[in-house]
Amino acid sequence: QSLLIASLHQLNNVIDAADYDKDRLNSVVAERQVRITEQVVEASEDLIDDLAELEGQVNELKVICERIESSVQVARSSALPMLAERDRLLVEGKKTKSQVEVLEAFNALFNVKEEEVAALESSVSPAFFLALGRVQSVHANCRLLLRSNHRRAGLELMDRMSTLQEKAYENLCRWVQSECSSTSGAASDTGSQGGGGGINPLDSPSSTASAVTQ
Repeated sequence: QSLLIASLHQLNNVIDAADYDKDRLNSVVAERQVRITEQVVEASEDLIDDLAELEGQVNELKVICERIESSVQVARSSALPMLAERDRLLVEGKKTKSQVEVLEAFNALFNVKEEEVAALESSVSPAFFLALGRVQSVHANCRLLLRSNHRRAGLELMDRMSTLQEKAYENLCRWVQSECSSTSGAASDTGSQGGGGGINPLDSPSSTASAVTQ
């Protein structure tokens, strides 16, 4: 529109009402049309160059997006096995934890430690009686297994506890007999020194040991 107005102004300057020349007017108009066309072409070329540059940038951006998408796909494919392995390890960890808890509960009810077994076989001491109490407790807990689907294991474990108790009682009986013999010997010596009126020794140390265990 501005170009049209400028052209009209130029026409007004060129045209002289007194000396009207039709051919000159046509020439001026033709020249003006050529200039306008050239300006339009130049503007169009600039626009085409800008569009071409924009298209190039869009294509570059498309290539970058495709590379990013490809990298994401590769990373996802690589991560899937690791995620699956992680899930597997989590499941195994929970299963292992559950098994450990079951094992700890089983040991608390049915296991006798090696040091407790050693205490039963050693000289009578507070540790001996603690170990004997533990064996008796496990022996009683075996009834739980007898009432379950693990009857055979319960019988085997009960038999083992019975064996340990028998050995412990034998050890205790020997200790009681030894203590009674020592006490009787000391009493006899004291009686002899006092004129023969000593204390009679125990007739059956094993009977005393049985009474102690009960």
